[in-house]
Amino acid sequence: MSRFDTLVEFLNAEDVGFEQLPEDKMVRFNFAGDAGTWFVLGQIFDEAERLAFLSILPSVVPTERRAAVGEFVNRVNFGLVVGNFELDMDEGEVRFRTAMDLDDVDLSVEMVRNLLYANVYMTNAHLVAMNKMVHGDMSPVEALAFVQVEPLDEA
Repeated sequence: MSRFDTLVEFLNAEDVGFEQLPEDKMVRFNFAGDAGTWFVLGQIFDEAERLAFLSILPSVVPTERRAAVGEFVNRVNFGLVVGNFELDMDEGEVRFRTAMDLDDVDLSVEMVRNLLYANVYMTNAHLVAMNKMVHGDMSPVEALAFVQVEPLDEA
């Protein structure tokens, strides 16, 4: 079974409604968490031997808030063990990325599950604070204090 087939098998088993883009070895779907709904991309990169998930947050950061949101992203990322937030300073897109090296590894549905669940868990845990940063006047330090998330190894 191909790595893309394993990804699709997991999503089907979880009854996730998703769109396949087999030519790009990509899937995409909406995810509804406690804090809101966002767009998720999953992609197999065969040549680089990687699997990556991107949760794309629903709000675009206005130009005048990008420096503050960038500081928040940097502060949040400092303590993360799995994944990272990214801010496109030109376009204002915020996303959370988890990725896995598949060199000499047979991808299993359990590996896909762990990588995807880590991604959506962390996105959900930070989404309200991120929205307060994007749409309000909350400072990066206040937003970080607002986030109530346990480290993944304790969750």
